Amino acid sequence: MLEFNLVDDDTTPSLPVSRWEKGLDGLVTAQMQSQFQRFYDGVVQGNRQVNLTRILEPLDFWEKHLWDSLRGVAPFLRGEFSLPPRPQVVDIGSGGGFPGIPLAIARPDWSLTLVDSTQKKVRFLQAAIAHLGLSQTEAIAGRAETLGALRPYRGRYDLGLLRAVASPSVCLGYVRPWLKPGGWVVLYRGQWRDEEQQDLQQGLSGFELVTIDGFVTPETQAIRHAVILRRREGAG
Repeated sequence: MLEFNLVDDDTTPSLPVSRWEKGLDGLVTAQMQSQFQRFYDGVVQGNRQVNLTRILEPLDFWEKHLWDSLRGVAPFLRGEFSLPPRPQVVDIGSGGGFPGIPLAIARPDWSLTLVDSTQKKVRFLQAAIAHLGLSQTEAIAGRAETLGALRPYRGRYDLGLLRAVASPSVCLGYVRPWLKPGGWVVLYRGQWRDEEQQDLQQGLSGFELVTIDGFVTPETQAIRHAVILRRREGAG
């Protein structure tokens, strides 16, 4: 069985510490940055055993994985959209832990479930969760459409996150059974084109489109969108 023995490694390059104010001003503390560095160390180590990400250069990792993960949920971190005090959050297709682990670091009191269909990646996620001491976070292996129908997970979550998983309508199909009525969804997207908008409309049954939050990444000026939806009360 593949095992990950993650350790703090001071030979790993340091992540930038002075750029968080670009779109996330006041949301990231020094303690979080220390945890982000430890997570980065772990991803670099884990990537030697399983393909977690091609993005390992420190500035790229910071922008494309850490900053992007938090920027997509910034309206929830700021309290612009209401969640319960200790919300249940599911990250579907978590892969190397994005956006779930950065969010768990930023909000360690939130309960997160990270879902991925690749067992090796889930073993890494479980090792990273233990290494970082994220006691309210778990990682499970399986297909979202199968697990979401099971009693422990069906209708349990206040917020669902999906980052570069599939088309918008397919993403909504994946996350629908996991959500409580009134639960929120964030779809992390790059460019938002007319065909994606049309595809989204096809999958909107039972959902309300709340906003499409467009923004530009701080270093490479890449265009990103967080598509925020809510499951309608009483929706089946």
